[in-house]
Amino acid sequence: MENLSKQRITIAACALLGIMAAFLPWVSVSIFRIKHTIGFQYGVISFLFFIPPVVLAILGDRSANLTGARLKAALITAGISGLWGLAKIFLIFGEISKVKKMGAPASIGVGPFLTLLCAAALIAGAIIVPKKFDKLNS
Repeated sequence: MENLSKQRITIAACALLGIMAAFLPWVSVSIFRIKHTIGFQYGVISFLFFIPPVVLAILGDRSANLTGARLKAALITAGISGLWGLAKIFLIFGEISKVKKMGAPASIGVGPFLTLLCAAALIAGAIIVPKKFDKLNS
């Protein structure tokens, strides 16, 4: 376990946080002073696209950085999940404005923002971490 690649740790940690973001509230609406939250039904796509980076980080030689097709697959699936989160942010803002016009207080939850942040951190970390630690080790 002590020989685990820093890049793989970064990828797995960011992807696991992204998976948790799928279960957090994506929309909150108050109707008759009762707060309703919508979470997983919006986050199911990000949930599904954050699973491959976790699996890829665990499989293979764990002391070596991900390279080639495995790294590309992890980055692409994280990118798709991040784009899904970004698209949902804009769509939810549009829906919230309609709900607010009807007089019901509504707000966007933390789920899509955390999804976007995790995807960006995974992509940046997977690219930056190996370069930083390669320079330190040489």
